[in-house]
Amino acid sequence: MAAQKWQKADAETREIMLKILGRETKEWGAKAEIEKFPCRDLKIIDKLWIKYSNGRFGFSVQKVIWQNIGGKPDADYKIYMKFVEQVGWRVNENYLSWFDLNFNINAPVGHLPCGVGRGMVNFGIAFLSRIQTCGLEEPKNISPNITGKTEIDYSHLRDFLEAGNFREADKETVTLMLQVVDKNKDEKLTLFDIENFPCSELEKINQLWLDYSQSRFGFSVQKSIYFNVVKSIEKRFGKNRKYYKMIWQNFSEALGWQVEGQAKYYSELNFSLNAPIGHLPVSWCVKFKVEKFGVGIWRETFFNRVNNCLLHSEKFHLEQIKKNSIKNRIKIIQGDIARQEVDAIVNSTDRALSAGSMVSNSIHKIAGVELKEACRKLITCEYGEAKITSGYNLSAKWVIHTVPARWQSGNLEDKNILIRCYRNSLALAEKYAIKTIAFPTIATGALHFPVEVAARIAITEVMKIFLESQSIEKVIIVCFKIEVYEKYLEVFREIFEYKIIGE
Repeated sequence: MAAQKWQKADAETREIMLKILGRETKEWGAKAEIEKFPCRDLKIIDKLWIKYSNGRFGFSVQKVIWQNIGGKPDADYKIYMKFVEQVGWRVNENYLSWFDLNFNINAPVGHLPCGVGRGMVNFGIAFLSRIQTCGLEEPKNISPNITGKTEIDYSHLRDFLEAGNFREADKETVTLMLQVVDKNKDEKLTLFDIENFPCSELEKINQLWLDYSQSRFGFSVQKSIYFNVVKSIEKRFGKNRKYYKMIWQNFSEALGWQVEGQAKYYSELNFSLNAPIGHLPVSWCVKFKVEKFGVGIWRETFFNRVNNCLLHSEKFHLEQIKKNSIKNRIKIIQGDIARQEVDAIVNSTDRALSAGSMVSNSIHKIAGVELKEACRKLITCEYGEAKITSGYNLSAKWVIHTVPARWQSGNLEDKNILIRCYRNSLALAEKYAIKTIAFPTIATGALHFPVEVAARIAITEVMKIFLESQSIEKVIIVCFKIEVYEKYLEVFREIFEYKIIGE
């Protein structure tokens, strides 16, 4: 700990605790075992974590967080998940592996130590209860987790871009990115920083570059070029990490960062609008902290984050009057999709158009057997396609059936299929002169799409249709679970209400 080697300290903490329990294996036993863990030893371990992290990490810090969210010995799964997400062990409803955790002093408060049964709910609750029972002294000064909460001033970046001073704008971009993740100019961004980089801040930086470069520069422009290169190489050689170097070389040549395999010096780059498309910003790519995963994984992670945040090269920096107009035509509610009184509801189903999913079952239950027969006659529906039937006993006149894919660790094609689900469903709505339509939160249930990613796709695609057409008057997104509703609402507000400081 004194050497700030947090990963080794976490592993050592686990080893010591297992030895105290007299266990020879590296696995935890039943929760009854941890409920009797010696309080004296817990306190000694905790004091070391508190001392060397300046009150940022430790069991007593985790105890405070647990108590603040209402954690008790009889807490349920939902409360424990709230704790796990607050300390940063779970992101987008997915547990991070131990190797993907943030072993850095800038990690979320309470993030460490984390090797004590993170994924075992009953065991985790029992351990947190033991910390409470042992009466670990609360640290006097818990280090604040200010990451993502500090108000970032983008006015300097905007001023540099507006003046055409792209060199200084490039440097300011890196400064801002480090500031967002609470790091100083001498530090570098880690994989964890990028995987959890706030979409709202990434969008602001990207949008400023788009606005002042005639859409020639920006992360979203680079993302499109990057994935086109990836697609081309995978088509020729298949998916294999050994081709990361080739991908980066081809990408860098496309952007003008290197010529014939020779990288350019920073002074040789083109800081003008005559530069190749996607040429800027550039300095962010040397601020990677090259971990054991390698540079290829780092760069791919960055562009996956850009893609997950749904940054597009199209311009969504709309005039406020147009933005308000679109905003008023989108409504996000919590409820049952099958009971919506609209012209059409969307059914998230499978290729056989069965009533297997929760959404589909709810719709079929009210619509009656006629809907099942109508789906049987349609035979099938491919991924991303949409087909329409009558609503029968539903309040809605029409049911539009669409088929999303299962989330496969951020696979680009899965997102594209979900995008097509929305586009094809809305296209059918236009064809049948549907004025009001309700969507469920497609793919966020059994298909395991991260809620934030699904929400951005949904809201962005609805925005696009409203920009292009006036025939659809209102779109309602119906969320069944309260936590999903809150996330969709958060993304909705973020998209429609962000502004640049200084404007």
